[in-house]
Amino acid sequence: MLVQAGTVFLALIGTTLACINTGARVTYAMGRDEEVPSHFGLLHGRTLSPHRAIWTLVVISMVIGIITTVAYLGGTTRRRWTNTTFGTASVFFTTGVLCQLPQHAGFQSP
Repeated sequence: MLVQAGTVFLALIGTTLACINTGARVTYAMGRDEEVPSHFGLLHGRTLSPHRAIWTLVVISMVIGIITTVAYLGGTTRRRWTNTTFGTASVFFTTGVLCQLPQHAGFQSP
């Protein structure tokens, strides 16, 4: 049982890091193309990483995680597994919506 729990924990960490990394790259590219505020398209001077995009996505993920954890521990739903599924689906849905908003707002890539 503990081995399974450890494996699930490692999978959650890996999935979260992959999602944040992908979201940060997309946000950085959109900032560089000025489809979102241009400060998301800047790189850190020393590490050359899109740190503003990364930290923005970390904060969004933390908020979603806190909300779903509170709902899970509070027992506000009949089926507790739906909270985990909801959290994962929320991250992917939010990323998808954010990627589509500039197109619908009339922004054109250069």
